[in-house]
Amino acid sequence: MKIASLIGLLLLMACNPSTKQEPHIQYLLDSERSELKVLVTLPSGLHAYAPGERIGKSIELEIRAHNGWKLRSKPKLPAGDKNHLLSGQFEILAQITAGQGPLSGVLRMQTCSHSSCGRPHEYPFTLDL
Repeated sequence: MKIASLIGLLLLMACNPSTKQEPHIQYLLDSERSELKVLVTLPSGLHAYAPGERIGKSIELEIRAHNGWKLRSKPKLPAGDKNHLLSGQFEILAQITAGQGPLSGVLRMQTCSHSSCGRPHEYPFTLDL
């Protein structure tokens, strides 16, 4: 029984990559240009997926359509390298229609190490304006 528990624990640790480190995310609104810039810094050793990735979940940015805020066009997402990988720091630009009150949305992203991936994660945000 103890051996089975130890094996189970080792398998759980092997399936859960060192993706527990959280990315640093900044949301910057340029009201004059009606542009939201999302700056993402991934911890060393982790990567995310750009659009075009077929296995992992690529990054997405959603602006919640309330208080009059909405996207004017699809967000400009980074292309990544030849394998659609994003590492280090990258930015997302979104042209928005201004509203009144808080601007909120969600960044969706899956982070992975060289050996395994965490589950896709949502990073909700609200900017009080």
